[in-house]
Amino acid sequence: MLLGLLAFAPAANAQLPVPLPGQTPDPPAITAPIFGPFRSVLAQGEGQSISASDLAANQADGTVPDTFTSQQPLYVDIMPAARTLKPPDLDRFYKDITFGEMPGGVGSYSEPIAGAQIFRDKQFGMAHIFSENRHDLMFAVGYATAQERLFLMDALRHTAKGTLAGLTGPSAAEGDAVQLTDQDFSDEELTAQFESLPQRLGAEGQRVHDDIAAYVEGINARITEVNANPAELPAEYPALGTRPDPWTVSDSAALATLLVTQFTVSNGGEEVNALLRQAFKKRFGKSWRKRYHDFREAQDPEAITVSRTKSPSDNPGKVKPGLNAIPDEGSVKPRNALIEGPSAEQQAAAAAKLPAWVRSLNGLKAAIPHEESNAVMVTGKLTPDGHPIAAMGPQVSYYSPQIFSEYELHGAGIDVAGVAFPGASPYPLIGHAIDFAWSGTSANGDNNDTFVELLCNEDGSPATEKSTSYMYKGACKPFTMRDQEVTTPTSPVSPEPPQTIK
Repeated sequence: MLLGLLAFAPAANAQLPVPLPGQTPDPPAITAPIFGPFRSVLAQGEGQSISASDLAANQADGTVPDTFTSQQPLYVDIMPAARTLKPPDLDRFYKDITFGEMPGGVGSYSEPIAGAQIFRDKQFGMAHIFSENRHDLMFAVGYATAQERLFLMDALRHTAKGTLAGLTGPSAAEGDAVQLTDQDFSDEELTAQFESLPQRLGAEGQRVHDDIAAYVEGINARITEVNANPAELPAEYPALGTRPDPWTVSDSAALATLLVTQFTVSNGGEEVNALLRQAFKKRFGKSWRKRYHDFREAQDPEAITVSRTKSPSDNPGKVKPGLNAIPDEGSVKPRNALIEGPSAEQQAAAAAKLPAWVRSLNGLKAAIPHEESNAVMVTGKLTPDGHPIAAMGPQVSYYSPQIFSEYELHGAGIDVAGVAFPGASPYPLIGHAIDFAWSGTSANGDNNDTFVELLCNEDGSPATEKSTSYMYKGACKPFTMRDQEVTTPTSPVSPEPPQTIK
């Protein structure tokens, strides 16, 4: 949740202080104009990488580090007070993220590269990052994110690439197969998309390219540190018998693609709709259309809408003969991308042996909602002091710590604070800059379509369900296919021998 109220305050001027060896410097003064206040709250807390003692305490009695839940009272306590909320109450239920705020003072300090400074506030553990050099600022964002959320980032990249079984074991095989059906980009394809940014978008694309490259450098700097020092390795890794591999730009691209498809792609499933229509015809006869359209609720006049402009997506025009395939009842079967690996029974048995925290990783994708964010924005014409107000509530479900990572960035012409999905991008996806704030929301639109292809065999033999070619403009063309192989780990929580899954 982000609250923004715009008001002006004078700017300060300062450069990064040079600390003495072993000394924690004071955070630099903010050189940008300060508008505000801006406030936010993460539903549970900022979080941190956990140690072996943290994990042991959690498994013993459910204890979690303070940063996992330090913002929960803010979030929970506002609900009973919502009806009588007054302006002074905002500081009770939200933390101040106006530039330069450091709740509780400096809790920790690190300098991952000369000239880039990371301060974490004592009360919430949020990172406040400063550098006069853009490359170093992005490097520090990557480092700070991995410092705080490395294991979660790793679980998300494995989820995005359909390789989670290589982290949590054979119980993740089915989820990996489903993910590869939804998002089947190879590392080479994802890297090529990244490398094409300058050519496609010019100077702006080059800047984004360089920012992400520096971000990945920072993530890898932290990965190198924890792999060299087991005491700093997040405790989930030894529990699972693994270590973090180097981060790549394809990892960030895959993670970003997962999140984009999860939050912005909706509907599809035309084959299910076609079968439903047939079921209505069979059940209700000549009156099926009225009943079917009432059930579907397309263009429902009673629906609450936020736009007065009608969308033509439900009026695609006349159907061209021969291009609208209607499946037979019982003919639609889900594709299983799993060629070799554990059966459904073996996966269930493996999952039953795992601690709850490992099983929850297998459900990361399913836990991310598709829609239902909200925002209220009031123009300055309708507020007592003439300043616009916005209350923004992006819904990404509940995690402890919250799946978002929150930080403040200053330097090289950048002044911003907000939240991002760890590992996907160095840029805050929701937050505020100098004099404006932004959020994101996902409507339940229809931007996903299902197509039917006519299978064939290049040798001219009759097609079967196992055929790997399709008809295109009168010619039989092979599907683009690739093999993916994952080896499961052997670990204290899953002591079975390694298994190869294809």
